[in-house]
Amino acid sequence: MSKIAAGAIVRVLCFVLSISDIIPKGSSDAASCTADKLVITQSLTGRTVDSRIEWVVDVNNTCTCNLSNVQLLCPNFQSISTDTSIISEIGNTGICDFYKGKELISTDTYRFYYLGDRINLAPNSFTIGRCYG
Repeated sequence: MSKIAAGAIVRVLCFVLSISDIIPKGSSDAASCTADKLVITQSLTGRTVDSRIEWVVDVNNTCTCNLSNVQLLCPNFQSISTDTSIISEIGNTGICDFYKGKELISTDTYRFYYLGDRINLAPNSFTIGRCYG
């Protein structure tokens, strides 16, 4: 094999390796994105507003894929006060749209606050996007 042909092969291999990190990974990463990968934690802030307790909620996407169209179970949502541009109930169903369906980036945490008694938030559904495995 000539030096020119060997050099061309090396360049092609280097190119393939360099783009492999930016190409979305296969379905095995997507299959690992189960509801338990959307971690929701709630804690008291220690503040009260108009005699109502304030809670802080962190929604952490621990999946290796981005998630969109995230819906949370949110029973008794009508009993709280919050920023409805972040979380809002769909009708009176106990299911809430989170972050207006926008994409939640892999490994990022999204925070919001609400006033009232603690509600039991839990993942309901989401769409799996690009994976970074």
